Amino acid sequence: MVLIDSGADYCIFHALIGEQLGLDVKSGVPLVFFGTSGEPQKAYFHEISFKIGGHPHKCKVGFSYDMDKLAYGLLGQDGFFNNWVVRFEYQKGNIDLKEITPR
Repeated sequence: MVLIDSGADYCIFHALIGEQLGLDVKSGVPLVFFGTSGEPQKAYFHEISFKIGGHPHKCKVGFSYDMDKLAYGLLGQDGFFNNWVVRFEYQKGNIDLKEITPR
């Protein structure tokens, strides 16, 4: 389960998910970001593959030990919104996703 967050710059998941995937989380590319807490947080980026709506998706995801208060991972601008057309239909409780075809 993830939160589609148009205000998030990056796709970031809790570091424990990275560990469950067998990653050496801290071997990833480090980045300090500000977001969910307003305080500096550190994420370690790895390229991973996962499914979105049953469709395979590959992108760089940051894994952060600082996200323990957030129940979900975040799908943000870089890695998600730049690869998918997203349409929210609030009244219907529907989200429509369409993968952007590379040129």
